[in-house]
Amino acid sequence: LTLNATTKQFLSRYTSTYQNLANAAKDLRADNIQSVWNKGEGSSADEQIVAVQNHYNSKMTGAYDVNVRQLAQAQENESLALESKAQSTFDSGAIELQVGIRKVNLNINTEGKTNEQLLTEIASKINSNRLGVQAEVVEQEGKAVLTVTGNQTGMQHEFAISGKLAEDLGLNKVAQTAQDSLVD
Repeated sequence: LTLNATTKQFLSRYTSTYQNLANAAKDLRADNIQSVWNKGEGSSADEQIVAVQNHYNSKMTGAYDVNVRQLAQAQENESLALESKAQSTFDSGAIELQVGIRKVNLNINTEGKTNEQLLTEIASKINSNRLGVQAEVVEQEGKAVLTVTGNQTGMQHEFAISGKLAEDLGLNKVAQTAQDSLVD
Protein backbone atom coordinates (compact mmCIF):
# COMPACT_ATOMS: atom_id res chain seq x y z
CA LEU A 1 0.00 0.00 0.00
CA THR A 2 1.45 3.28 -1.09
CA LEU A 3 0.23 6.56 0.38
CA ASN A 4 0.54 9.86 -1.34
CA ALA A 5 1.94 12.93 0.46
CA THR A 6 -1.49 14.46 1.14
CA THR A 7 -2.74 11.27 2.81
CA LYS A 8 0.43 10.99 4.89
CA GLN A 9 0.08 14.60 6.03
CA PHE A 10 -3.59 14.05 6.92
CA LEU A 11 -2.82 10.91 8.94
CA SER A 12 0.00 12.66 10.78
CA ARG A 13 -2.22 15.61 11.76
CA TYR A 14 -5.06 13.24 12.65
CA THR A 15 -2.80 11.15 14.91
CA SER A 16 -1.36 14.25 16.58
CA THR A 17 -4.80 15.78 17.15
CA TYR A 18 -6.15 12.49 18.49
CA GLN A 19 -3.21 12.18 20.90
CA ASN A 20 -3.77 15.73 22.19
CA LEU A 21 -7.48 14.97 22.69
CA ALA A 22 -6.67 11.72 24.51
CA ASN A 23 -4.25 13.54 26.84
CA ALA A 24 -6.86 16.22 27.60
CA ALA A 25 -9.48 13.55 28.30
CA LYS A 26 -7.08 11.76 30.63
CA ASP A 27 -6.89 14.91 32.79
CA LEU A 28 -10.68 14.78 33.15
CA ARG A 29 -11.04 11.10 34.08
CA ALA A 30 -12.04 10.58 37.73
CA ASP A 31 -9.98 7.38 38.04
CA ASN A 32 -6.82 9.35 37.25
CA ILE A 33 -5.30 10.47 40.57
CA GLN A 34 -3.86 13.52 38.81
CA SER A 35 -7.27 14.48 37.39
CA VAL A 36 -8.33 18.10 37.77
CA TRP A 37 -11.48 16.77 39.49
CA ASN A 38 -9.45 15.10 42.23
CA LYS A 39 -7.22 18.00 43.21
CA GLY A 40 -8.04 19.76 46.45
CA GLU A 41 -6.77 22.84 48.18
CA GLY A 42 -6.60 23.36 51.91
CA SER A 43 -5.43 26.05 54.25
CA SER A 44 -5.18 26.70 57.96
CA ALA A 45 -5.72 29.93 59.82
CA ASP A 46 -2.71 29.04 62.00
CA GLU A 47 -0.20 26.50 60.64
CA GLN A 48 1.50 26.37 64.08
CA ILE A 49 -1.63 24.75 65.51
CA VAL A 50 -3.00 22.73 62.60
CA ALA A 51 -1.07 22.10 59.41
CA VAL A 52 -2.97 21.20 56.25
CA GLN A 53 -1.61 18.94 53.57
CA ASN A 54 -3.29 18.88 50.19
CA HIS A 55 -4.06 15.39 48.95
CA TYR A 56 -5.70 14.11 45.82
CA ASN A 57 -9.26 12.77 45.99
CA SER A 58 -10.21 15.71 48.23
CA LYS A 59 -13.60 16.20 46.61
CA MET A 60 -15.39 17.43 49.73
CA THR A 61 -15.42 21.18 50.09
CA GLY A 62 -16.19 23.27 53.10
CA ALA A 63 -14.78 24.47 56.37
CA TYR A 64 -13.61 22.08 59.03
CA ASP A 65 -13.37 22.92 62.70
CA VAL A 66 -10.58 21.45 64.78
CA ASN A 67 -11.05 21.41 68.52
CA VAL A 68 -7.71 21.44 70.33
CA ARG A 69 -8.37 19.87 73.73
CA GLN A 70 -4.77 19.86 74.88
CA LEU A 71 -1.63 21.54 73.61
CA ALA A 72 1.57 19.55 73.33
CA GLN A 73 4.09 20.46 76.00
CA ALA A 74 7.72 19.73 76.68
CA GLN A 75 8.82 18.12 79.93
CA GLU A 76 10.37 20.39 82.51
CA ASN A 77 12.29 19.52 85.68
CA GLU A 78 13.18 22.12 88.30
CA SER A 79 15.64 22.01 91.15
CA LEU A 80 14.88 23.27 94.61
CA ALA A 81 15.16 27.04 95.03
CA LEU A 82 18.54 27.50 96.71
CA GLU A 83 20.10 30.55 98.35
CA SER A 84 22.22 31.80 95.44
CA LYS A 85 25.24 33.13 97.34
CA ALA A 86 25.26 30.48 100.07
CA GLN A 87 28.06 27.95 100.09
CA SER A 88 26.93 24.61 98.65
CA THR A 89 26.51 21.87 101.25
CA PHE A 90 25.82 19.11 98.75
CA ASP A 91 28.19 16.18 98.28
CA SER A 92 30.00 15.82 94.97
CA GLY A 93 28.61 13.12 92.75
CA ALA A 94 27.25 12.04 89.41
CA ILE A 95 24.02 13.11 87.76
CA GLU A 96 22.66 10.77 85.11
CA LEU A 97 20.64 12.28 82.28
CA GLN A 98 18.74 10.04 79.88
CA VAL A 99 16.92 11.28 76.81
CA GLY A 100 15.49 8.44 74.75
CA ILE A 101 18.20 5.84 74.39
CA ARG A 102 21.03 8.34 74.97
CA LYS A 103 22.43 8.47 78.48
CA VAL A 104 25.25 10.55 79.99
CA ASN A 105 26.82 10.72 83.44
CA LEU A 106 27.85 14.16 84.58
CA ASN A 107 30.50 14.18 87.31
CA ILE A 108 29.95 17.23 89.49
CA ASN A 109 32.42 18.59 92.02
CA THR A 110 30.55 20.70 94.58
CA GLU A 111 33.54 21.78 96.71
CA GLY A 112 34.11 25.51 97.21
CA LYS A 113 31.12 26.58 95.13
CA THR A 114 28.09 28.66 95.89
CA ASN A 115 24.71 27.16 95.08
CA GLU A 116 24.42 29.39 92.03
CA GLN A 117 27.88 28.34 90.77
CA LEU A 118 26.97 24.69 91.32
CA LEU A 119 23.70 24.96 89.40
CA THR A 120 25.41 26.93 86.62
CA GLU A 121 28.07 24.21 86.25
CA ILE A 122 25.39 21.52 86.04
CA ALA A 123 23.47 23.54 83.43
CA SER A 124 26.63 24.04 81.39
CA LYS A 125 27.46 20.32 81.42
CA ILE A 126 23.89 19.38 80.44
CA ASN A 127 23.87 21.85 77.56
CA SER A 128 27.30 20.82 76.27
CA ASN A 129 26.04 17.25 75.72
CA ARG A 130 23.33 18.37 73.23
CA LEU A 131 20.90 15.63 74.20
CA GLY A 132 17.68 17.40 73.25
CA VAL A 133 17.21 19.31 76.50
CA GLN A 134 18.11 22.85 77.54
CA ALA A 135 19.25 23.76 81.06
CA GLU A 136 19.04 27.25 82.50
CA VAL A 137 19.66 28.81 85.90
CA VAL A 138 17.25 31.53 86.91
CA GLU A 139 18.15 33.73 89.86
CA GLN A 140 15.32 35.62 91.49
CA GLU A 141 15.11 37.33 94.87
CA GLY A 142 18.37 35.76 96.04
CA LYS A 143 17.32 32.22 95.08
CA ALA A 144 18.67 30.16 92.20
CA VAL A 145 16.67 27.47 90.38
CA LEU A 146 17.97 25.12 87.70
CA THR A 147 15.36 24.31 85.05
CA VAL A 148 15.85 21.55 82.48
CA THR A 149 13.38 21.65 79.59
CA GLY A 150 12.94 19.30 76.63
CA ASN A 151 13.67 20.91 73.27
CA GLN A 152 10.62 19.23 71.72
CA THR A 153 7.06 18.71 72.84
CA GLY A 154 5.27 15.42 73.22
CA MET A 155 5.50 12.29 75.30
CA GLN A 156 8.05 10.71 72.97
CA HIS A 157 10.53 13.39 74.14
CA GLU A 158 10.43 12.62 77.87
CA PHE A 159 13.71 12.50 79.77
CA ALA A 160 14.94 11.31 83.16
CA ILE A 161 17.43 12.82 85.60
CA SER A 162 18.74 10.60 88.38
CA GLY A 163 21.54 10.12 90.88
CA LYS A 164 21.99 11.09 94.51
CA LEU A 165 23.03 14.68 93.74
CA ALA A 166 20.03 15.10 91.39
CA GLU A 167 17.76 13.78 94.14
CA ASP A 168 19.33 16.07 96.77
CA LEU A 169 18.78 19.05 94.44
CA GLY A 170 15.22 17.97 93.60
CA LEU A 171 16.20 17.87 89.93
CA ASN A 172 14.85 14.34 89.49
CA LYS A 173 11.27 15.52 89.99
CA VAL A 174 9.17 16.47 86.99
CA ALA A 175 7.63 19.93 87.32
CA GLN A 176 5.74 19.71 84.02
CA THR A 177 5.10 16.42 82.27
CA ALA A 178 5.59 16.06 78.54
CA GLN A 179 2.27 15.71 76.78
CA ASP A 180 0.97 15.22 73.29
CA SER A 181 -1.63 17.49 71.76
CA LEU A 182 -5.17 16.19 71.63
CA VAL A 183 -7.51 17.28 68.85
CA ASP A 184 -11.01 16.34 67.81
